[in-house]
Amino acid sequence: MNDGFWLTLPQPCPYCGAPNDGHAAASAAVTSPPEPGDASICAYCHAIGIYCAEGIRLPTRDEAEQLATDKDIQAAVLLSKAWGREN
Repeated sequence: MNDGFWLTLPQPCPYCGAPNDGHAAASAAVTSPPEPGDASICAYCHAIGIYCAEGIRLPTRDEAEQLATDKDIQAAVLLSKAWGREN
């Protein structure tokens, strides 16, 4: 059983360069580590990146438009920002 957190090799955020070395699932329904195409929210700058074979990349224009209107992703960004202020 997994607790919804996976350690990964450090991957720099494509926006701020911070080393992201873990992935926390946004939902209890998520039972596997991130795969290429999954969204990533930086714990430092709270920007959204996309997992790929090489690490985390900037989203394409189409992906960015989708992410901007995805209520679950936007809620996760808000939670990430709130958690960051508390820690």
